[in-house]
Amino acid sequence: MNTAIIVAAGTGTRFGGDTPKQFVALAGRPILTHSIEKFDSCDAVDSIVVVAAKEAIESVRSLVGAAEFAKPVEVVIGGATRAESTQNGLNAVKGSEGIVLVHDAARPLVSVDDIRQVVRAAEEFGAACLAAPLADTVKRVADGEIRETIDRKQLMSAQTPQGFSVDLLKRAFASDLDLATATDECSLVEKLGANVKVVAATSLNMKITTQEDLKIAEAFVADGRDHRPRIGYGTDLHRLEPGGPLKVGGVAIDCDLQAVGHSDGDVLLHAVTDAILGALSEGDIGSHFADSDEKWRGADSRVFIERAVELAADLGFVVGSLDAVIDLERPKIRPFIDEMRQILSELTGLEIGRISIKAKTGEGMGPIGESRALSATATVLLFPSKGQ
Repeated sequence: MNTAIIVAAGTGTRFGGDTPKQFVALAGRPILTHSIEKFDSCDAVDSIVVVAAKEAIESVRSLVGAAEFAKPVEVVIGGATRAESTQNGLNAVKGSEGIVLVHDAARPLVSVDDIRQVVRAAEEFGAACLAAPLADTVKRVADGEIRETIDRKQLMSAQTPQGFSVDLLKRAFASDLDLATATDECSLVEKLGANVKVVAATSLNMKITTQEDLKIAEAFVADGRDHRPRIGYGTDLHRLEPGGPLKVGGVAIDCDLQAVGHSDGDVLLHAVTDAILGALSEGDIGSHFADSDEKWRGADSRVFIERAVELAADLGFVVGSLDAVIDLERPKIRPFIDEMRQILSELTGLEIGRISIKAKTGEGMGPIGESRALSATATVLLFPSKGQ
């Protein structure tokens, strides 16, 4: 079994602020959540141990519980130093088989493929470290003066994850009596005389240490999003029966007909909801608001659009434009179109100028023309919530 230990017990003094940096939001979610997700998504990792400060242990457990990760995630209390925290995480790893990875929670941008490559290298060589070449010229300095220019071709910046056979890392911790001086796990293993295989990082794997680092990470995450717009198409049809009023587009029209439906039968709002869900590839209105659920009996259909818009926001999208057609023989819809557009503007957050509603009749033919039914179709364009 391969286990990832994510060390999140630091105080983040250089980062500043009252919130420990692992809980600071990156693209709307805690940095720690991003880091755990990378290992949860990696097929070379079987379980995860998160090491947290004692005062933050319940917050981390709540975060893990709310995220519902696919793999088992255990949360343990950290120590006074990074090495002690890692050792506490290592103590939670059962047995001596497999690979253990150690990763800084403050490196949320690590790629899943780089994690996989570190595991493979550790399986082959016993120890592996993700590292990046240095871009800057390196100088040895003394008393404020340059003493030597060092050949950077022989230097790399060590990152995480670092991977080891479980037995090797446990022996390294057991044999070193001065853990406080260890800056990473590789240095402990090196003292045993073991060789560590270097895995070259293929993507940005920066450690978020300052507020400026967070801004760079935000830009990187935003740039990695799908910026393409999405189009959704929705349609709805309801039978008509004697009664009234008739709900269309959120407007209660005084007439002698009403729609037959589990909710209020508002075909326009249903079609728009369906279109938004379709653009998100999130099923249809029936999968979210089933007509077998008594909770939705007689419900105001505005709540359906509100929920669909909220889901779009959660997935990083906003409604960019809306075009709809209502098919109804009578009553005449045209006098109510501006009111419907205003209601849809309020529900979707769209400018009214981006909302089009058209009315058609059935010319006296078929279920629509004979006033036995009404229908609506809607097309929506969704934009990413940033850079629309």
